[in-house]
Amino acid sequence: VPSILLNDTIVVDNHLSVRLTSQQWTEGTYPTDSSWNGAKLMGGGHVQLIQVIEGAELLLQGMELSGAHVKGNGAAVYVSGGSLTAESCYFHSNLATGAPARGGAIAAIPSSEYVTEVNLHRSLFLDNSANGVGALYTETDSEGGALSVSMDSSSTSGQVFVNITSSTFENNSVKFITIRIPHI
Repeated sequence: VPSILLNDTIVVDNHLSVRLTSQQWTEGTYPTDSSWNGAKLMGGGHVQLIQVIEGAELLLQGMELSGAHVKGNGAAVYVSGGSLTAESCYFHSNLATGAPARGGAIAAIPSSEYVTEVNLHRSLFLDNSANGVGALYTETDSEGGALSVSMDSSSTSGQVFVNITSSTFENNSVKFITIRIPHI
């Protein structure tokens, strides 16, 4: 099974349409555990795997995305103003940290110019985390161990659509650590 270790982010933008399909993938397959044999995109340290932005489209089929670690949003995939479709994919062991920290596996963020769309079908999300840290925080500083969907209530243009079918979310977590600053 082919594996790619990434030390930088793959950026899909400017209305590009990209398809990543594992040769092992067959229609109707479902990743049930760590024995999944799809092609692998793995994070090599502090790296976000993929950004889908500015009207771009990304189709993932039979892929495993793991080991991503980003300070911010969407460790494995960050989608803002683009379209992500993941079919029969396995997202695991991805981590978003900082303040805010949203979407250990996927963060869907509104864009002022484009619609943001996420379609998940027959995919498994296991052991992904969003761990927020900050001296001051709001309820939205740490969201979505596996998937975070943000909405901009102050804007009427930033629309986010999410469609999830036949997918499993297990052992994903959200943590927030408050740092108390002593009075001097």
